Amino acid sequence: MNIELYIARRILGSKNSYSTTGAITRIAQIGIAAGICVMLLSIFITSGFKAQIIETLSGISTPVTIHHTAIAQGQSTKGKALPQNVIDKLRANESIQNIFPSITKGAILKKETELNGVIITGLDSTAPLNFYQSKIIEGALPNFNTTQPSSQIVISRTIAQRLNVAVGDRLNAYFIQEPPRVRPLTVCGIIQTNIAEIDESLAICDLRTLQRVNNWDSIQYDTYNITFKSGVNAIDYAYELDFITDNGISGNGWYISTIEDKQPEILDWLELLDMNVWVILILLSFVAGFNMVSSLLILILERTTFVGIMKSVGMTNVDMRRVFLWISAGLIGRGMLWGNIVALIIATIQHYLHIIKLDATVYYMNYVPINIEFDSLILLNIGVLAVTLFMMIVPTMIISKIEPIKVIRFE
Repeated sequence: MNIELYIARRILGSKNSYSTTGAITRIAQIGIAAGICVMLLSIFITSGFKAQIIETLSGISTPVTIHHTAIAQGQSTKGKALPQNVIDKLRANESIQNIFPSITKGAILKKETELNGVIITGLDSTAPLNFYQSKIIEGALPNFNTTQPSSQIVISRTIAQRLNVAVGDRLNAYFIQEPPRVRPLTVCGIIQTNIAEIDESLAICDLRTLQRVNNWDSIQYDTYNITFKSGVNAIDYAYELDFITDNGISGNGWYISTIEDKQPEILDWLELLDMNVWVILILLSFVAGFNMVSSLLILILERTTFVGIMKSVGMTNVDMRRVFLWISAGLIGRGMLWGNIVALIIATIQHYLHIIKLDATVYYMNYVPINIEFDSLILLNIGVLAVTLFMMIVPTMIISKIEPIKVIRFE
């Protein structure tokens, strides 16, 4: 039997163990519980926030895109088609979920005297439209399955407010090219991503409409978009695509770009959030540790007589230190347990009910996002327990200063 653990359990289980220090130890446990709760919620919120932003960016512009070099550099106005054997190799890859073409083109939308510049993205029925559909707040997406190119357009809420248009209104799109071209389009839907940088210029129409504007045929595009299956790190995997296709991408005048290339400012900002979380975790871990240090010192001083008696019957300083370390572990464990329970309850309620709201114009979303990561939960608990127990070693050193003869004589 582990005698040190047995004594610690008896002390922890005694109702009268903390006659004078009960309040202090309870405060220490509450402090640990509050610290764990705040740390877990910080991780869940930051993870949820990053996941929501990346999901939106990936939905508007897929994680990986393939562009034709000449068109991107303005050296050609003719659309291109990625060789079919390259497309077949990409589609056969088990990590890739979908590959579909698109066209992007700058235009100026005009309604009466109001003007707004946009970047129109042309899509067809092969594109994954679920994301766009989830962001529609009025109307619907264009019908991409008609025999003739659709004259419908989806614009962001920001643009709709600037142009003072609603679903069903007609406006003119002036395309920037030589010679300039104008197309009358009907607003069929209004979309909102809550990311201001995107909403200021977001518009979606039928890919065939842009092909006609460009005088391209039905197999000419300027971009191919790639989505990946769940669990695949798209950004890291992007650099392997050329190798997978036997240099069929760069060898045919195309190049690969990722979200990091297209939205570096937003992603850099998200990386800064990780630093803030680390600061919170480190500070709260040390606060919890110092709370327990003070509580353990008071507990040892209160039980000086007990320590003296146990040492007089043969227990060593090391044995007594282990006793108080087990007591500390028990107190820390109780606090951590309650902290985990409270954090999971709050996180679950917020995840499903979205009780805490946010200003979308500032935070890019309407509510505080939650992403419960059980891996992070386990690692955090192990880390906090290790740090706090390591800090407990110092106050237990006072036990070696307690002399049994003096303590018992004094008593």
